Amino acid sequence: MDFLGLFALGGFVGSIVTYGLRFVQGYDVFVRSITTILAAALSGTAIVFIDRFSAHTSALGAYCVGLVIALMWAYSRIAVEHIGSDKPEIRLLGWAHIFGMVLSSVIAAALVLPPAFRDAWGK
Repeated sequence: MDFLGLFALGGFVGSIVTYGLRFVQGYDVFVRSITTILAAALSGTAIVFIDRFSAHTSALGAYCVGLVIALMWAYSRIAVEHIGSDKPEIRLLGWAHIFGMVLSSVIAAALVLPPAFRDAWGK
């Protein structure tokens, strides 16, 4: 369950950070916001969970995978807008984003779920 738990934690933290940064406009606001959001995302709960798992598991990579997947899904709306574009290059970029998003999600599920099932029902 370590893989699944850290993957879910990464997805949660990644979603919060991505949605927080979406509303930032201008460089000065970006710098202030990124320090606040990263401090909130990397403090407290996330560090405690990661510290708990780091001593006896190899599942720490699942946290990073969750962060990336959350980032890609958070911008899926923009990818759909690009698919509706008149320019073929922009349309191709939108389809590539959707394809990469789905492919990375399937690969992440294939990496995260089998260890979780083994832990839950294998013992």
